[in-house]
Amino acid sequence: MDYKAVCFDIDGTLYPTELLRQYMINLAFAHPFWSAKYGRMRQAFRDVQSKFEENGLGPFSFRDREAMVYIKAMHLKRKKLLEARKRLDEKYYKHLADIYETLGKQPETEKTLKNLKSHGIVTAVFSDWPLWDKLERMGIDSLIDYKYSSDDCGYLKPDIHCFEFVLDKLGLEAKDVLFVGDSYDKDIAGAAGAGMDAVLIGSTKEEDKYPLAKEVFANWGEFDAWITRQLEA
Repeated sequence: MDYKAVCFDIDGTLYPTELLRQYMINLAFAHPFWSAKYGRMRQAFRDVQSKFEENGLGPFSFRDREAMVYIKAMHLKRKKLLEARKRLDEKYYKHLADIYETLGKQPETEKTLKNLKSHGIVTAVFSDWPLWDKLERMGIDSLIDYKYSSDDCGYLKPDIHCFEFVLDKLGLEAKDVLFVGDSYDKDIAGAAGAGMDAVLIGSTKEEDKYPLAKEVFANWGEFDAWITRQLEA
């Protein structure tokens, strides 16, 4: 295998995309306006994150940056930073964290990670969402060497800072790391922009549809078969 490390997205990648969709549907029913408002705020963040440094937001943490964007995107008047952070936690992150209460073991994922580890491959995760206890619930926490999220680097995928942050923490060059994700726009395009190879899980391979993806797999089983061949080569 040509790679020294494999870095995974979490939601929709380390557990099935279908399960993530069901979680989000359940959340939408429980909190009807949550998805639209949260999506709007996150998109506003992505729209401005490339200018954080020139706008003086460089020294701030991810949550503080997010609160500032939230204040502006939601047209909140004279909302203090700490109040905005508290509102984000109560209105968004609490509900998001609640959906993982039923997240259970992922035997297929565990099998693949054990195979990687047995071949001396470093494993990592990087997620836009907080890590919480998702890896523990899936039974794979001990199989991941490096665990990071946007909370750690201050940016959302596909910003290049996310992927350069991972490379810096791993101490490896882009050519040495394979990124695995379920979002073409965020995971694959972002990793490719940083010079990394990336494979897409949860999509059907169609000619010219995913030009930046090294490989495209419909499900985890297909990915496992491919990565096993790479390890045995």
